[in-house]
Amino acid sequence: FLSRRDDQCMTALDCLIASARGGQNHDLVRMLLPQNAALRKELILYQNKKRDLETPIHAVIRCSGYGVHPKAVEFLLSPLDDDQIGLNQLLCQKNGSQGNSPLHKFCQIGASRDPHKSKWMSPQVIDLLLPPNPVSRNELLLSTNMTTGETPLHLWLENGNYSTVEILTRLIPQEQNSNNQLLCQKNKKGNSPLHKFCQGRDQWMSPIPAMIDLLLPQEPVFRNKLLLSTNSSTGDTPLHLWLRDRDITSLEILMRFVPQGDDGMLRQQLLGCRNHFDKRPVDVALSRHRPLTCAELRYLIPSSCGNIESFGTIRNHKNQLPLTIVLGPLMAGGRSLPELELIQFLWPHNGDEKRRRMSDSTLLTLREEIFEKSELSFDCLYRKFQWTPVLEFFVKEKYRLLEGNDASFTSLHAVTSLESCLWLDYKKSIWSNIPLDQYRIPDNHGRLALHIAMENRSTPSFVKEGTMGTKAWHQLLAEPLVFWNVWKQEAHLAFTREDRRLQLLHLDHSGRLPFHHALLLKHPQSPEIGKDMVQLEPSILLIADGSTGLFPFALAAARDTDTSNGFPKLSSSSCSTLHLENIYDYLRQAPAALEHQRHRVYSSPNELPRIFVHLHSLFRAIGLSRHT
Repeated sequence: FLSRRDDQCMTALDCLIASARGGQNHDLVRMLLPQNAALRKELILYQNKKRDLETPIHAVIRCSGYGVHPKAVEFLLSPLDDDQIGLNQLLCQKNGSQGNSPLHKFCQIGASRDPHKSKWMSPQVIDLLLPPNPVSRNELLLSTNMTTGETPLHLWLENGNYSTVEILTRLIPQEQNSNNQLLCQKNKKGNSPLHKFCQGRDQWMSPIPAMIDLLLPQEPVFRNKLLLSTNSSTGDTPLHLWLRDRDITSLEILMRFVPQGDDGMLRQQLLGCRNHFDKRPVDVALSRHRPLTCAELRYLIPSSCGNIESFGTIRNHKNQLPLTIVLGPLMAGGRSLPELELIQFLWPHNGDEKRRRMSDSTLLTLREEIFEKSELSFDCLYRKFQWTPVLEFFVKEKYRLLEGNDASFTSLHAVTSLESCLWLDYKKSIWSNIPLDQYRIPDNHGRLALHIAMENRSTPSFVKEGTMGTKAWHQLLAEPLVFWNVWKQEAHLAFTREDRRLQLLHLDHSGRLPFHHALLLKHPQSPEIGKDMVQLEPSILLIADGSTGLFPFALAAARDTDTSNGFPKLSSSSCSTLHLENIYDYLRQAPAALEHQRHRVYSSPNELPRIFVHLHSLFRAIGLSRHT
């Protein structure tokens, strides 16, 4: 009865196996085996023509949805315990269309099971599927299937969720010739087992360096040949694939992928090898999801690049700078933040004076290109990584590009000058990382951070006359009130009255106070800032602007009435009235400023009447007569 077959040539045991329960219910497998030894042996060796010439061993591996239990395989092979020849023949038997032996099938299907949920995933199954005869065992390990030309080791490394040294040692022959032959053997796509391992997942449960050593031939000739070999689909070496597909890496791992030679030519040959996309290993490393460390990247730079310290200025085949490649996907949210040492290494610079290769203007152009091509967004950087040394580095470099090389500026100057770092909701936590003493340090233009925060991006034309000629601030603070509120809070908590007074009375090199800059702000809250400054230090109303010679009331009067640069006229009468009230407040509190302004000596005789013409047009804008 147990050896009887239906119209599909299947016995009761075959039906149990096809129901995906035979791999786990090994007691049922034992019960459905015939008692007669001859019938049992015949059943186990039978190749079902209607099932692609599969034996029960093939079927139990293919159909076991949750994996096959070692006991089930052991019971199926038990009829051949006394027949070593028959056992070798069965374990080397391949099915029809795919040419897979039971070991091939197990490495292809069984390796993909979850090792944490299935205890059946053990080297015992592999031991049972390996022929006892050493010659047959080596032949099986070296044999390939018909569809992809892959050995059991290829299939395991491609489909396995995990690998261990214990499993790999069972799939690699110990005999040296067979070992060299298997490890250098390629499938139809030109991938060796090492290529497959480098493309695998990161769920390995064994020390990776030890596993790489297992997949490298012991003889140096075969080892170097394998490390320099490329696959046929993309032209990648194992090092290319590891840097592209694997997140885990270290200098110890990278050193195993580099050929060893007395003259170093093999190493340079590998590091200079380009795949079908014209990328060297270092080019692949730059575009990794998880950036390498500076030491790891230095190890991958070929000698053909010349001086390693100037690597940041060398473009790739797509005319891209190295740091642009590293930062590109970072802004899109698909990459980890590189370490500061790597950023500093890739930042374009000349190094020491003896190795100077580029002019300062060329370096400035390269640095500006990095900001432009990488689309560096400081608010995005801050949202993702908070205030880190990397963000501080880029903020300072952006400040250098805007203001030139300045050894006296601080992080506070740089942060205050960049609008995207200040006007968002999280701005206050930026200042918590900056020492308070930086509020008192001027830059090379004599400006405190308070000056920079109040500087106007759209300065009227008459104010520009006589200034120091600094670069236009096209990326200045969008919300000066934000900085002012933080400054007042810090002043309340940490600044003494004298310290606060000295900052408000500090003149930059153009002779301006922070109050003068605040009067020129094109901002709805600028009157509030001006009132606060006067309340904190009333004497600033009697200090004239060093660039124009205008006292605060005249500077405020001329702010919105200049139309030579296309500034819009006052559209709201209430806004104009409020602005006039501020001007009159300044005059009431410091009436001497009007007499000082009228008796001041000007370089142009028309300069003073011009200011009062501005005042007259401002009066007319709200319907006031000349008499009023």
